[in-house]
Parts: sequence; structure tokens; C-alpha cells
Amino acid sequence: MGRSCVSVHIRSTNFDRVSESLQKTLKPKKYTIRNLKQNVNELLNSENTRGMLLTMPVGVWISVLGNLPEEMQDIATQISREVNCSALRIWLNDSDSWGYTLFIDGEVVDKYDSMTPLYYVSSNQVCGDAGEVNPDTHGPDESFCCYDWRKHYESISLAMPEISEKESSNIILNTNLDPEESMELFLQLLFIPVQYAYYSYEEVGYSDIIELHAKGISIVHQIVLL
Repeated sequence: MGRSCVSVHIRSTNFDRVSESLQKTLKPKKYTIRNLKQNVNELLNSENTRGMLLTMPVGVWISVLGNLPEEMQDIATQISREVNCSALRIWLNDSDSWGYTLFIDGEVVDKYDSMTPLYYVSSNQVCGDAGEVNPDTHGPDESFCCYDWRKHYESISLAMPEISEKESSNIILNTNLDPEESMELFLQLLFIPVQYAYYSYEEVGYSDIIELHAKGISIVHQIVLL
């Protein structure tokens, strides 16, 4: 089996506001929240297997890591709305595909799924212009068109002006890259630590503080869901 993971990356350095917003998002879902701040022994000896971790800001990003993939959409929506920032939900599905959802101020402004351009190529669909007719529906269908990264770039550059169209398109449109490689290069382009995308909450119990720091994981705040 391949790897699957989901993480959320908040474009903010205001750790307290992000932490407060995360707790506010989870409380209505009837989670019991216990905060552990800089208590390494209690953190590593925790027997709870469900929880969320907030990382120290890395550049302009704070990452939300955990093993609650079903909650990540709401978390990205609420935090980006309350902190008035952008958020990126990154996912990998069984190493077969990857993608992201971009939020700005609580609104979804862009979605990317690596299977969208690849599916029609593998099905031998003919690439055409924007007005090409879908033979199944006899109407125009953009999914049958040549894949155009510029539509995504126009949205993502609003939140991340440092990203270049050329560099990002070279990653997205490079069919020689497998989904994991493509996702990792995209994260590097945004200066988000690649390891954060893969790190799961359950790994805390199997790590010591030296191993965590070796992975670049600086945990200062833990929300345990009991």
C-alpha cells in the first residue's frame, strides 16, 4: 500500500491566535481538549492516539498536524476565517494522487487534484480547446481540454506571491514525477517542511525529543482529544 496523509498549513506567524482558533473549531464537535505546552515528558508519554499538533512558525507558516483527516477541512476554513489569512490543506491518497485546497479568509478559492489532468490522458482522451464537446453529454466540458495550470496559479499567487508560475508549472505538469515527489517539491517551493505533510500524531508515542528535532518537528503545543 502507498502512503496517505492530510495536513493543514496556516500562513501566519501568530501562534496564539491560530491555537485559539483551532480549539474553538474543535470544541463544538464535543472533543475534550487538554493543552500541553512544552512538557516533553507528558507529551511523549501520552497514551492518546488521536490529537492535533501545532508547530512553531517556520517562515510564514504554522502547520496543523494530526490523525483527524475528517476535521482538516473545517479546521482550515475556520482558522483562515478567524485569523484573516490563507490556509493550505495538502493531501496524499495512497501515493496514487495528491492535491490541495486553498482557503482565503474562510473561503475556498482553489482546488487541485493530480488525478484531474492525468485521468483523461491515461484514458486516451483527445486534448482539445476550451469548447470541445463531451461525447457523453454532447455539451462543452472543460475536463476534456488540455490541462492549464495558469487557472490555479492565478488563485494561489494571490495568497502566495512568492511562488512563480514557471517553477510551479514545472512541478505540476512534469509527468515524470510520481505524486509523492510532486507534492514534496510543491511544499519546498512554498518553504513548508516536507516532513510536516507526512507526520502523524501517532508517531509522537514512538519518538523521543531528539528524533523529533532531527525531523525538524518543533512541537510547542498539543491538543489531546480524549
